[in-house]
Amino acid sequence: MAVADFLNPLISAASGLGGVFLGGWLTNRRDQKKARTDFITHQLSEFYGPLVAMRAEIQARGELRLKIEKAMDERHAQNLENLVEAGAIRRDEFEIFTDVSMPLYRRMLDTFREKIWLTEP
Repeated sequence: MAVADFLNPLISAASGLGGVFLGGWLTNRRDQKKARTDFITHQLSEFYGPLVAMRAEIQARGELRLKIEKAMDERHAQNLENLVEAGAIRRDEFEIFTDVSMPLYRRMLDTFREKIWLTEP
């Protein structure tokens, strides 16, 4: 009877410590996963997402500019009288490039420099 009286508290204490250890381990694991998920969310919302959006806008504007130039070249070959109009369109496209696309490139560089800590090797 003395051994049984000694084992019951020992088993209870071991079970309690095991439960505390398991609970702490599971909580730590959950926190690590949450921190990783939060970091990935940060990466996407503050670094990769904005860079991809700016690049897509620059690419779309570039493709549009090429289509306009191609159409102007075809039209110019057909009718040389529209030379003044073609020059105005080219000036407008150049202004859009310098006023919109180049600042986007600069913003991309600024974002990259400011948020480089969000990248991974």
